[in-house]
Amino acid sequence: MKPIAIDDFCAVRSLANVTFSPEGTSACFIVSQAKKEKNCYESRLYLLKGGRVRALTGGGKESSFCYLDENTVLFAGDREGEKEPSLTSRFYKIALDGGEADLAYTFPIPVSQVFPLKNGDLLVVGSTFPGFEDLYKGDKKLVKAYFDDKKENEDYEVISQLPWWWNGGTYTRGAYESLFYYDAKKKSLTRLTEKGFNVSDVQLTTDKKTVYYSLLDVSVPRPAHFGGEDLYRMELAARKQEIVVKSRPDFVISTYALGASFLLLAAADGKYGMNTDCDFYKLDYATLAVTPYAVYGEAIGSSVGCDVRHGGGQAFKMDGDVLYFISTRFDGAGLYKLEDGTVSPVLVRDGSVDCFDRKNGKMLLCALWDMKPQELYDETGRRVTHFNDAMLRGKYVAQPDPLNLTAGDHEVHGFILKPMGFEAGKKYPVIFDIHGGPKTVYGPVFYHEMQYWASRGYFVIFCNPTGSDGRGAFMDIRGKYGTVDFDDLMAFCDAALAKYPEMDADNLFETGGSYGGFMIERPLLPRRQPALDLELDELLRRVRHRPRLLRRPVRLDHLAGCRKILVAQPHEVRRQGQNTDALPPLARGLPLPRRSGLSDVLRADRARRREPPCALPRREPRALPQRQAQAPHPPLKRDHRLVRAAQGLKWKFAKPPCRTSTRCWTSSPPQSATCAQTAMPCNGATSTQTAASSPMISHAAAAM
Repeated sequence: MKPIAIDDFCAVRSLANVTFSPEGTSACFIVSQAKKEKNCYESRLYLLKGGRVRALTGGGKESSFCYLDENTVLFAGDREGEKEPSLTSRFYKIALDGGEADLAYTFPIPVSQVFPLKNGDLLVVGSTFPGFEDLYKGDKKLVKAYFDDKKENEDYEVISQLPWWWNGGTYTRGAYESLFYYDAKKKSLTRLTEKGFNVSDVQLTTDKKTVYYSLLDVSVPRPAHFGGEDLYRMELAARKQEIVVKSRPDFVISTYALGASFLLLAAADGKYGMNTDCDFYKLDYATLAVTPYAVYGEAIGSSVGCDVRHGGGQAFKMDGDVLYFISTRFDGAGLYKLEDGTVSPVLVRDGSVDCFDRKNGKMLLCALWDMKPQELYDETGRRVTHFNDAMLRGKYVAQPDPLNLTAGDHEVHGFILKPMGFEAGKKYPVIFDIHGGPKTVYGPVFYHEMQYWASRGYFVIFCNPTGSDGRGAFMDIRGKYGTVDFDDLMAFCDAALAKYPEMDADNLFETGGSYGGFMIERPLLPRRQPALDLELDELLRRVRHRPRLLRRPVRLDHLAGCRKILVAQPHEVRRQGQNTDALPPLARGLPLPRRSGLSDVLRADRARRREPPCALPRREPRALPQRQAQAPHPPLKRDHRLVRAAQGLKWKFAKPPCRTSTRCWTSSPPQSATCAQTAMPCNGATSTQTAASSPMISHAAAAM
């Protein structure tokens, strides 16, 4: 039996966007694979027809597609090899019975979705850039001006719109999506939605005459728990837009699906803040009246954490007037249906259904089942693809051992992975993994990162504390971050140590991503081993695997107040001349996997060392108002360029008031220098709340 290796992550193939043809005779889907040498993912289009699976494309950049007809697929790709920077999007068409792909459409802006219409024209979802809203017209001078402006501002971020505090690929919404009509004869785009409004969740009726979509005014700030997307529809012939349902703080639309006789909405009343799960409502097409349809209160879609996914797909679809949807319950995500106001299971197994499609009674599901990476399954649960069999052949895959316990007035569910070659009576180090969200869950699914640790001789323990999804009101953790969930984690840790005396309590390490990173800062092991004291400058210097992140202004104010910081990549904190022979393999410097840019491996290992670590000078963090003179430290050797602030916004980038961060957010005047949730001093202040007390921690800060 061979161990799971780090490079096995690049051998995993992820599946997404499974879609039936208009008549259901075939289905297409995307297969993605990480390419280490290119530092990217390659995605290809695959076809399932007559029980046979084959690749349709080989370009490696095919991620978006749709059926033009029963035998032709339209997909996004880049086969022209442009040398100059370009915003151009190209879509190619390919016949399912073979042949080369032909260039069908060229758009002057990035396009994420296309919807073919019966007259040969297209409905297009494309990107709009603030200050350059007319790029879709194809003016070359405007395109050049856009790239000149981008190059000039490449080392700072300009905040031009709100809301910008959500986790994601950037700190701000640098671009937003607009809806366009593409005239195939004139080869031109016409904007259908207003400037400054982001369009999402576009759905076309079966007769292709009416389009429904969600709109968000990106210029208007809203509370974090209120998304604010309103539901609109437009008759394409008249090009007339009308609002269908307006969101309110007590009625936040999550998603919707078009049925035969009514539209079905999933919406939340905000009872538990931003994490409130949805109930179902019915909307009459003619009167636009919204009436309650079914009380549900569980998560829509899969909240099960995993590091071997890439891409998405449908989780909510009507077949006639019956809704089929994915929902997370306890520690798994299954397929359910809603018929006549009653929810019933369709296909539920240990693991996670990630996306699906249904046509003419047939169904295809992309799922994480049987401790394997994603594969396709049919409506009976039979596996129809085998993309990851070769990667797993002969490899040790630790099976999760469930551990449930009572903590206070509730139960905590979790799992334990045994190390490879486990022997009773022998001591093994332990890694405690904490999930993000906090509204996600850990379940019995293949998690490469955890399997790698188990293969290297570690126990791996993980659980779902208060705040986790899948249990209704259990996820309500408003105002309690780092308190009740902390107690749950500690209780689970104690229970795991008691269940397996082979766990070495003196060699217990922690890791967490996103909100799990916030819990690492808590820290979780004060009773077991001391953390290594490092000032933030030293920590940032050692996080060498995030150079791109550190080039941008990042929010680090709450980190600066941490008196104990568990260090990323422990092999980097070895002192010169230190004996590491007695350390486990990971501590001796073998590379640790990361969750696709979402987490850093954090741990304390001083107890394993034969020599105590060298003491580093500690500098107490200070909160300084803007423009206050720095303490008499040597000046930074970095040229902080002057930056500009968005007109009318009080936030701006500035060089740091102290040496505990490279750059930080500042506001005028600064607020309290103490985080209310953690009682830790904060280096900088925010306009409303500290990063540590925010329900959605800044991704950049949490990842540190």
